[in-house]
Amino acid sequence: MIPQRYAVTCGDQRLVVEVSEQDGALTLTAGGRTHVLRLDASRRSLRGATLDDGRLRFGWKYANGTYEIVLDGQTYEISVADPRFESLLAVRPSETAGEGRTQVRAPIPGLVVAVRVRAGDKVEKNQSVVVLAAMKLENEIPAPRAGVVAEVLAKEGAAVEKGDVLLVIETPA
Repeated sequence: MIPQRYAVTCGDQRLVVEVSEQDGALTLTAGGRTHVLRLDASRRSLRGATLDDGRLRFGWKYANGTYEIVLDGQTYEISVADPRFESLLAVRPSETAGEGRTQVRAPIPGLVVAVRVRAGDKVEKNQSVVVLAAMKLENEIPAPRAGVVAEVLAKEGAAVEKGDVLLVIETPA
């Protein structure tokens, strides 16, 4: 597996984590430290793993772009993103400023995993509206502004290219 990089945020800490897989183990590198993680996938809700030489129990749930992870009884809230995707969000087109219609476009090619809104729904700025899967990572696509969903073009299961219009948000005058 080619190493994948993720931007991980937990509280006010932010790390870039590199993950690679070899012989059924994940190698995680962050902050100059490397750990080997071997998962015991025998259970669904609570799993065991070996981290380096120590055993630990963990569980998780995912909602609204955030993972809640429990490691040996300690709970952590983290968000994970592809750093390349975050850099695309930082360079949003100027069409998102002002009033009127805003097209929400796919920042990367991928597969539409979920459409979280319907035409007529009110949305807040940065609310997750579509989920794209790309390179084994689910990417939450946020609304660039508050408004009302005027049109939804994205369909679950459909492939999209970078720049394809996923939906349109109207901002009343």
